[in-house]
Amino acid sequence: MIKTSGYAAFNPNAPLAPYEFQRRDPKPGYLAVWAKNGGSSGHIGVCETEFDEKGYFFTIEGNTSGGGGSREGDGVYRVRRHRSAWKGFTLLGFIDPWIPRKLEG
Repeated sequence: MIKTSGYAAFNPNAPLAPYEFQRRDPKPGYLAVWAKNGGSSGHIGVCETEFDEKGYFFTIEGNTSGGGGSREGDGVYRVRRHRSAWKGFTLLGFIDPWIPRKLEG
């Protein structure tokens, strides 16, 4: 299982994040979720824009480096990402956290 905060939304057995939260395209406020290829880790960012005509979008991400040099990151940055894989990470999709949830009970 991938150990990232957004993975639950892409897991059909996750009780708190059903499939109706998943999206294929980014919108401001959505969460972008990546999985590390061949591993059990991932990464998440908050979308700031939709895809442009070349497939790029901007996110706000923690544990990130402004210049991309540090693996562990040195802060929170605005990052330009592409829909294709980057540095061994695959974009799983997007989570819409703004759908009202029905409270049980």
